[in-house]
Amino acid sequence: MQVVHAAASTLTPGAWYPSCDALREQFEVYGEEARHRLLAVANASNPAEHDIAGCLLAGWPAWSPSDMPALKRAIALENGGGWIVRAMAKFPQEQAAEVVIPIVERDGAMNQAGFVLAEAMPAALPQVLRRMVHATREARDNLAAALSFESSFPADTASLDRMLHALVDASTNHSLPADEREQALLLVASFGMRARQHGAAIRALANDDDPRLRKAAHSALRSMLDPSVLEEIVASCPLPGTEATFKPDSGVPPPSADAPGESGAAGCFDALAGMGRDARQVAPRLLPYLKSTSWQWRVQTAEALGLLGNRSVSSALLPLLEDRDWQVVAAAILAEVRLGDETAIPSLQQVAQTHWFADVRRAANEAVAAMQAGNPKVLESLYRTDNRFANLLLNNPLARQVASCPLLSATRAPMRVHLHAGTLSGSDRGEFGGNLVWMRAGDPSKVLLERNVSGMLKLSDRTAWVITGLSHMGMEYAAVYRVQTTDEGKEVTISRLLNLPAASRDLSVDGDGLRSSSRVGSYLLVPADAEGRSVRISQVDCAH
Repeated sequence: MQVVHAAASTLTPGAWYPSCDALREQFEVYGEEARHRLLAVANASNPAEHDIAGCLLAGWPAWSPSDMPALKRAIALENGGGWIVRAMAKFPQEQAAEVVIPIVERDGAMNQAGFVLAEAMPAALPQVLRRMVHATREARDNLAAALSFESSFPADTASLDRMLHALVDASTNHSLPADEREQALLLVASFGMRARQHGAAIRALANDDDPRLRKAAHSALRSMLDPSVLEEIVASCPLPGTEATFKPDSGVPPPSADAPGESGAAGCFDALAGMGRDARQVAPRLLPYLKSTSWQWRVQTAEALGLLGNRSVSSALLPLLEDRDWQVVAAAILAEVRLGDETAIPSLQQVAQTHWFADVRRAANEAVAAMQAGNPKVLESLYRTDNRFANLLLNNPLARQVASCPLLSATRAPMRVHLHAGTLSGSDRGEFGGNLVWMRAGDPSKVLLERNVSGMLKLSDRTAWVITGLSHMGMEYAAVYRVQTTDEGKEVTISRLLNLPAASRDLSVDGDGLRSSSRVGSYLLVPADAEGRSVRISQVDCAH
């Protein structure tokens, strides 16, 4: 055991050491004696020593029932989270479950005990269901997480099917107590759409005599987006015209939004999009949302309509190809390709020739080619992103770094402008966030927007544009806002005009407008009217 003691002096408790696998082979040749002595070290008081011993024992090939007491004590020393608990996988599954279930209940599933429990499934499922019936809510949630680990049950493996079949069998097994069947249904729900193939069996329980089973079955059907709950999902959407102020949960304060007064689309739209062609018949009922004042709703409506696959709504998407927001145009392009309506090709060609943003022009060109070739899936790669914060098209494989133009005669846009009776001031603290503040003598400062400010443009004594933006670790936002003061500066209104594709690296005053230099190139923002209520954008040709 001197090897263990020597190694322990250089190791950090709680870590996994690649050398353990190689070192274990040297110990294994000594059989039971080595196992017993390692168990003794694993129960020692020195944290580093029992850590390395546990690392060696985690993959030990053979165990004896008589080892269980010492192994349990060693696991307890690690509070259940050490590598040694992996050794339980070598014991009968019922015994292993007895040891790891309490650990998972207490500490959650993101540890080695959680992995051991997942590996024991579905044989240990009866034990888990019995425990869940009487467990606290936190303990039930921890056990559910272990049983639905993506790492343990990825969608393309047989282990997922076995687990789901076992849960469905338990939920429909009338010989089991109703409370255990209820827990099985709740676990089915935790698998979401991955459990959709079992919808028929769960639908049979939606009318069960036991109200607990009915409620749990309904929860599972909603989670898996079963067609039987389609009307319920549609009914959960806000009425058209009220979506701009929609709050999914009135008890939770709204997050900082890209546009004051707007809200992200409701979960019902994500659900409908997830149901795809199973919900195609409701597509016409979504058309009013295409006229929403919220760009988020216009984007998600277009995405949902494309995935529903009802070609009859294609013409209703055409106005979105002229939308002021580039993200809405991009979403409409993808939707038209998914619907495969070739009558949209002339409108797509117009976007490819005239849109100010190069990536949108490129997407429109790809869309026309995809539709003419009858291969709509070609366009999917442009919109694929691994980062949920990234905007459409920004991480696509066709995107390329565009050179920014030198700004020789321009003046950097100010971070503060004086308007009638007050001052508009912005800040940019990078990943820590910034804000836009209105200050007026005699009044307390008023925060108008919690966003990093890149610069401003004064349009008149009462009106200004404010450009926001942040690019940090895949998070990207940028937008143009209009601020107006009224009533001697006592009232200040702010409205978002449109989104920009990337945060400005250099924002400068250029004539009557602003020139933004970003990672997608340089473009000029000019007021389309005297009051700056709309923006005219053009990409800057660096050669001129």
